Amino acid sequence: MRYLATTLISLLSIFNISAQGIDDVLARAGSLVEEQKYLTAYQMLQSYDPHISEPEILIAKTDIVLNYHVSTVLHQMFGLADLAADQCLDDYRKRYGDSFSVRLNASDEFLRLIRENPDDFRLHKGLADYYLEVFRRYGDNWLIDADELEERIIRYYIAAAENGVYDYTTYNGLGYLALAGEGYSEALANFIRASELNPNDPRSQYKAAYSLLFLDRHEEALEYAVRALDNYTESGDRGDAARLAATIMTEKGDSARALEYYELSNSEDPDNYYTLTSFLAYAISTGDPRYESLTGELHLLDPLRPAIYNDLIAYYSEADKVEELERYLRGSLSNFSDDRHVRGTIHVYLGGLLFEHAPDRARNAFIQARSILEPVMPGTDPMMRIIEESLHRLEQIER
Repeated sequence: MRYLATTLISLLSIFNISAQGIDDVLARAGSLVEEQKYLTAYQMLQSYDPHISEPEILIAKTDIVLNYHVSTVLHQMFGLADLAADQCLDDYRKRYGDSFSVRLNASDEFLRLIRENPDDFRLHKGLADYYLEVFRRYGDNWLIDADELEERIIRYYIAAAENGVYDYTTYNGLGYLALAGEGYSEALANFIRASELNPNDPRSQYKAAYSLLFLDRHEEALEYAVRALDNYTESGDRGDAARLAATIMTEKGDSARALEYYELSNSEDPDNYYTLTSFLAYAISTGDPRYESLTGELHLLDPLRPAIYNDLIAYYSEADKVEELERYLRGSLSNFSDDRHVRGTIHVYLGGLLFEHAPDRARNAFIQARSILEPVMPGTDPMMRIIEESLHRLEQIER
């Protein structure tokens, strides 16, 4: 990050904010945020109130750095940038796009203004919002330990709410903390309250459904999951909500509706590891013939990913279909004739699959894996050690 070098004088000249009231400045900053001019919006607020004496300015600045930063260091230093209309902030973050560094110690600034303005409970909520984001991102790895952060979040949210300063995010935050502590009934009450305050917020509905699932209230859980599905707009979120609905129906034992929502999740968000594993586990346990095609979809997501092989082995072993998975894995080898790493990996997991069921075939699979991988993998690689240790164990079993 590069440090901000724009002078206050030039900003005052550009925006002509020295003669503007605070409402006008906040409105202009809001417009700039809508235009994705996050750095400029922050600079304007900083220029208007450089010593942070106005509660509204601190709240607005904190909102910008929490929601629109490119990068951050302990949520005290933030990289901000102005984006073009066709740029996406998430993509910009992933590319580590250029940004200017601004410093905002929001915790200290909120506490100072609370002392100066003890009856302005907007500050209490603003501080709770800030602490909640810190808690989510850092947990115990911040300047204040997680238990103290949690206590402060609850204290400041409740103080604000008792004095009429709250919205749906207040109860989403309190619900999040209750859910993290497995207090499902308390979490549910907060998420329902959040959903009442904002019926179009899918996050509170999703979390309400999740809480209801753990309380074995399946029909109510499905109702909230479907509300979340209807309100989400991004395909990944919609796929996640549909998968939750499928899980709820699986727990209830409603096969028809479970499969309906698994299919919807897979169509909304294709090639999602979590959807495919859940769908496959359900299909293979119920004998739905789609498990065969789902096996191929899951495997081809990443044929070098250990978790995928472990999932396949677990599902097929539990369904007593070990030989069927063996046939699939052997058949898949022809798809990777030019990739020793994948072919060797398949043989390693074939060995793991057959270790107890067919030790002779397991030994042959490990020997083939070693032969395939030796030219491309050092003997110290964990995969090579697994092969040697497995062969050694098989020798001991045969004795």
